[in-house]
Amino acid sequence: MNRIHILSEDVSNKIAAGEVIERPVSVVKELVENSIDAGATLITVSIENGGKELIQVSDNGSGMSADDALLAFERHSTSKIKTVDDITHIETLGFRGEALPSIASVSNLTLITKDADSEVATQIEYQFGRLVGVNQISANQGTTVSVKALFKELPARRKFLRSSQTELHHILRYLHYQAILNPALGIKLYVDGNQRLSFVPAQNREERMGEVFGSGFFNDDIIPINIENEGYKLEGYIFGLEDRSDKLIDMQYIFINGRFIPDKTVKHAIKSAYEPFILKTRAWQKGNIPPYILFLVVPADQIDVNVHPAKMEVRFREQQKVHSLIFTTLTEALNNYEYEKFATARAKFQDLSSSQPVTSTERAIFTSNTHIPRFSEYKKEYGKLFQPEIFPQNDEKPAETKEIPLVNLDKKQEEEQLEILP
Repeated sequence: MNRIHILSEDVSNKIAAGEVIERPVSVVKELVENSIDAGATLITVSIENGGKELIQVSDNGSGMSADDALLAFERHSTSKIKTVDDITHIETLGFRGEALPSIASVSNLTLITKDADSEVATQIEYQFGRLVGVNQISANQGTTVSVKALFKELPARRKFLRSSQTELHHILRYLHYQAILNPALGIKLYVDGNQRLSFVPAQNREERMGEVFGSGFFNDDIIPINIENEGYKLEGYIFGLEDRSDKLIDMQYIFINGRFIPDKTVKHAIKSAYEPFILKTRAWQKGNIPPYILFLVVPADQIDVNVHPAKMEVRFREQQKVHSLIFTTLTEALNNYEYEKFATARAKFQDLSSSQPVTSTERAIFTSNTHIPRFSEYKKEYGKLFQPEIFPQNDEKPAETKEIPLVNLDKKQEEEQLEILP
């Protein structure tokens, strides 16, 4: 009897779903990225119970025909690539063709889609990997995907999900990433029937970042970054060394070719650039580094994004070049920042009437860059010039002083008179 056999399609889809779909935010990520690739200008996301009960993503993108909609649920079916060469020049967010069949295998999924050439929309329903219905309905151009009861038939997976608030937090962070990356994209989020986010299309990235992080973002202690070299481009903002305790303290965003990817090479370059300045000013002593938002663009033929099933990792063909670009650029920017802080601190110290206080970072930078002579240095240098014969030292102990008795002069005079005249 043969022991090796081919897995059924349902089992293989569930295995693939374990790699692609880890939690509700994974579903949101795959569906939103499909909408962006479809050219949508408005995406609406609705979730219930942290995404465990309902995740719905609607867009006004190009939509699909009935045949394409059915084919989209087949594994490795995609419109993004066709040949092997296309893998080395990927410019879309999706390309593996695993998202829809993976989601459909672990949930109750309903897809409604219509393209510009179709008169009616197509509705497709899946229940945990089984196709249960295909209908034609009326709908506007675009696509709406509803995902219900995520992992309900997989209790071992469902029990690993966190609280609804924690799952919502991950979804919020992901939508913030996409809002920053796509300023012209309108994004709305409804949580349990209430609107939680609403980003209107912005003219540029700076306008969108002000909308996401607050109007005072560009008045903060930030350092602009902008450099381009041999097809590589690095831009964005890093924060200075001023101590902070606000909501931006854990904001460390790395975007590589339009994707949020916390790459180890990039993070090491950033940390290496910050460390000398942190040690010099004794700031951020807990091992952390200040917030940053960096956008790295690498030529398509110099990066491999087909590394992780969820596309959360990349490989650089010239890793050292990427590291050097980031390290050198940030080091130069921090050197300029240090020089400006030193000049500001010196002006404040010289102008005693200034009403602006000197910050701890300015004081630390001014002190570390100003030579202050110490007594030990003077003593070592000029100790031999001391001449004891000119300045004699008296080591003798001072003589002890005797107590002088107090005398009552009036009483003494009376006693003397009595002796004369007894």
